[in-house]
Amino acid sequence: LIFVAYFQVYAQDLKPGKNKVTYLSEGDKIYAFLFLPEDYVEGQKRAAIVITPPNTGVKEQTAGIYAEKLSQKGFITLVFDPRGFGESEGHPLLLDPYRQAEDVRNSVSFIRTLNQVDTTNVFNMGMCAGSGISAFATAYDSRIKAQVMVSPYLNAADNYLKYLGGPANLRTNFLPLFANAL
Repeated sequence: LIFVAYFQVYAQDLKPGKNKVTYLSEGDKIYAFLFLPEDYVEGQKRAAIVITPPNTGVKEQTAGIYAEKLSQKGFITLVFDPRGFGESEGHPLLLDPYRQAEDVRNSVSFIRTLNQVDTTNVFNMGMCAGSGISAFATAYDSRIKAQVMVSPYLNAADNYLKYLGGPANLRTNFLPLFANAL
């Protein structure tokens, strides 16, 4: 109940565009940007996307650009500094994926408290190493409807090519499918 009360302070203060918000993750304060679409009308419920930045990335960098652009497409977006990075509290570490997965889960909890959010349409997105972290969080969180990965970090590229049937199959079958989808 303490967390819900802490979160709800911000629900009334949000305006269309970029909003700086804070919430708790395992006792540490997380700093984030929450983007409300410019065409947001009071009382609407919109789909929301929580965006996990790349390893050592912060909300002002690539993930923040994606958050702003997706907001322009009508989504409510939240991009955060994981604990220990950027403005967020917590001991700085190079990478602790389990701790960052908790930050994702707490970010989902925060965004779901907002009156503007359609809680049946909360999505998760990760960038680079954040893709694996957000995918892990999504796998264990039924509140998240779907997962998006942007430029996922692949540490076993040879295995991925093997699973896709090799480079020739990739060029002959998969790449044309992707090109036609555009």
